[in-house]
Amino acid sequence: MTILAGIVSFTHFGESFLERRYDSVGEVLMKEGDRLADAGLDDRALERYEKALQARFSGGFNRSHTLKCAGRIRLQRGDLDEAIAYLSEAVSGAYADHGAYFFLVDALLDAGRVDEAEQNNLAWMNLPGVQERARDRARALYYAARIAESRGDIKKAIALSEQSYDVRAQEYVVRYLDALRAKNAEVG
Repeated sequence: MTILAGIVSFTHFGESFLERRYDSVGEVLMKEGDRLADAGLDDRALERYEKALQARFSGGFNRSHTLKCAGRIRLQRGDLDEAIAYLSEAVSGAYADHGAYFFLVDALLDAGRVDEAEQNNLAWMNLPGVQERARDRARALYYAARIAESRGDIKKAIALSEQSYDVRAQEYVVRYLDALRAKNAEVG
């Protein structure tokens, strides 16, 4: 009798239960990817993220987060076209992960797509709250400096790097600023 009651319950409620489970497969794979990435296992994490992107998500922000994470790993590997595709999608739409701008601008600069990098950096800088968060403002200024350097304006790059350092001292900015100053001394 218990088995029969279970079967009747499943036929009545089972479909909605399975649909809810199916809708969260993306999240499960995303969380596995996050754990693997935290453990430094980027190859396996990327596999999970890419599988997650083939699955359904119950929340749009989780899909954007997954796109950002897959894009970050692709960027670190030097797979710039794939990184840019993932990261561009991550920063668009209603559930955009604005943290992906950091990686997107980096990937665009590495790919030599300076105009697009500048457009995305400006979009990032103009998002609500970015100017109030020191870390984000410092990063955006750092990328503005890299954009200026890409255009051959070393003095502007130095000024923007100094502003970035003043907002939030970061070792990568110090190294970049030192390299710019050395480059400026060579030039003139």
